[in-house]
Amino acid sequence: MGGIDNTRKAFLLMMSTVMLASSGCGSGEVGKSKAEKIVIQNLEEKYGGDFEIRSVESKNLGSDIFRDHIYEMTVFSSAMQEEFTVKIFRDGTNMADNYENLFYEDQVRNELNDISMNEEGWQLVSFETDYSFYQNQQKSDDFEEYKRAEDKLVIEIAIKVNDMDNERLGESIFNYINELQSLGYRISADIQYKDRVETITVLDHGAAAEIEDVIKALDNLEK
Repeated sequence: MGGIDNTRKAFLLMMSTVMLASSGCGSGEVGKSKAEKIVIQNLEEKYGGDFEIRSVESKNLGSDIFRDHIYEMTVFSSAMQEEFTVKIFRDGTNMADNYENLFYEDQVRNELNDISMNEEGWQLVSFETDYSFYQNQQKSDDFEEYKRAEDKLVIEIAIKVNDMDNERLGESIFNYINELQSLGYRISADIQYKDRVETITVLDHGAAAEIEDVIKALDNLEK
């Protein structure tokens, strides 16, 4: 009986802990109007200028038990004359935005367009910028700091392969990814062939893509 009682007590303790964690994630929430004021004040302090909240949506991130309750807002910048996204925990903490992606977008595109690449057998079909939410972002002092910030920019590129000369294509694509890295970008590259995709990800500034990884991805696409 003692063993059964101990097991039951352990089970109840575990369930209590889970329920407490689950209920605690949503506690201390602020209303949408207060969250909007926090966001506007934060944006004005970081970037200056005028901002307008266009929409607010409540979202839950994570698992059913350990989830994060956030507000996701669409915000209009008078200075940029464009909309961007802000995410903030519903307790009013841990806010992040992608405003600087708009601010530096032309410089990013110019750098990517300036990189020479061998288009024989493959082509760059798209690139997007992604940003992290789980960091309290600070304003970058300049473009170089923006590129190297761990919590801001990831370049997501899509490369379409037209033939499967893997050794030649592997070296060419590797050189392109390596040159992007040398400029300070973190990279996620989707290599596409017909209806198949292989992804190469280099998210640490100190790491480097390996030509063997590119050739292996091409080999996998051919299978």
